[in-house]
Amino acid sequence: MKIIWYISAILTIVFILINNPKLERASNLGIQGKIFNSTRQANKTLEILTWSSLIFFFIYIVLLNIYK
Repeated sequence: MKIIWYISAILTIVFILINNPKLERASNLGIQGKIFNSTRQANKTLEILTWSSLIFFFIYIVLLNIYK
């Protein structure tokens, strides 16, 4: 059961590190603008994934402590 907790923690950390609020301004320049043409949608999706993994992480911590 702890392996799920470890995976959730690593995913949460990765999502937080990937989320870069400066990316939206940088994407308007040159090649990056062509690559990241839907930056707002990508940021919104990444934000939803981040919050979902964070909530799952905290709920799983509570469940691990209850059923110890």
